[in-house]
Amino acid sequence: MTARRTPTRSLRRVALASLAALALGGPALLAPTGAATAAATAPAPAIAPGAVQAAEDAFTLDARVRSASSAGLAVDATARGVVLPAEGGGATVTFALGPAGLTDPASVDPSAFAAVVEEPAAAAEEYAGALTTTLTAEADRVLADADHAVYAWQSDGEAGPGGSASTPLEVDRDALGGDVVVESSGPSAHTFGRTDTFVWLAVRGVQRPAALGGLLTGLDGARVVAENRGGGVLRFRVPERTLPGTRTLQLEVTSPEAAADGLVVTRRLVVSRAATTAVSSFEVAPGPRRTGSLLAGAVATDPRTGSTVPRARGPIAVKVYRADGSVAWSSGVQQLVANAAFDGLRRFAVPALPAGSYRLVVGYGGSNVFEPSSATRTFSVR
Repeated sequence: MTARRTPTRSLRRVALASLAALALGGPALLAPTGAATAAATAPAPAIAPGAVQAAEDAFTLDARVRSASSAGLAVDATARGVVLPAEGGGATVTFALGPAGLTDPASVDPSAFAAVVEEPAAAAEEYAGALTTTLTAEADRVLADADHAVYAWQSDGEAGPGGSASTPLEVDRDALGGDVVVESSGPSAHTFGRTDTFVWLAVRGVQRPAALGGLLTGLDGARVVAENRGGGVLRFRVPERTLPGTRTLQLEVTSPEAAADGLVVTRRLVVSRAATTAVSSFEVAPGPRRTGSLLAGAVATDPRTGSTVPRARGPIAVKVYRADGSVAWSSGVQQLVANAAFDGLRRFAVPALPAGSYRLVVGYGGSNVFEPSSATRTFSVR
């Protein structure tokens, strides 16, 4: 089962949308596929006294996505052809991430971009006119319904006007988790008494998966708190004492993020009765002149049955058969009840029997949580 919620975008989206409108006013500064396109804002003037020409190449820009996740988007960008200022000059290169097609990004309010970084142009001297930076944007600042581009431009500074360039950027919006998606998994069946039945929730598209919590309800009034397993994964253990029947589980996400908090996924769980094994043991074997003492009952077959699960209750009967198949003795239907000394067992007094071979059958009738079972054994009286 899957739940999905799309988070409300920031009001800054209005500013970002206006950027896309600006793109309609002129040709987009988009590079041919696989490369960046440079556009000189003005012819390069003569270099001021004391300035150094970093490179004679045109101003160009390359950008690539370093990482994209629900935590945000990181983009590495490199501008080449940066004009170096004179010593002490204050020229800068601005890098920005925003919607594609802006004709004059330098005139846009920086707060309207998804990310903006300003670097001193002088830093390009060490790298032959190249300047590299990393743009980091929160996931909800990256528009889900727009193409994106990286822009770079150099301020005038003492070296005179610099260049500007843009390059398109492919963004994996699924990786950014624009929608909060919750999916459940796990078995659709559980056996009464088992302690190792788990159901899971995977929550994608949240900013802080470590802060996630959860609550499981729909199990005879039990409320199970989730265990955060990391990476947006929540685990719930089905209580071993959940009674047999068909259950509709409700798995609710709790989160400080409004986009995820309160999301509910339902799933069906069928709980069955626990298998049992009928058991018996002579405390005292019967003889021709001796009454025997027999302990008989039923225990859960599965070794993974929890220690807090009550022992078998319900009807039990013991019969002793002679070698020819006739009944030598029958206990009649008795009840297994709570007993501090013999929980899940009952003591039977078996009368003295003539010498010979016998077959003993223990039959347990089951209960609302335990399956019926029977067991046969042979014994001899001498």
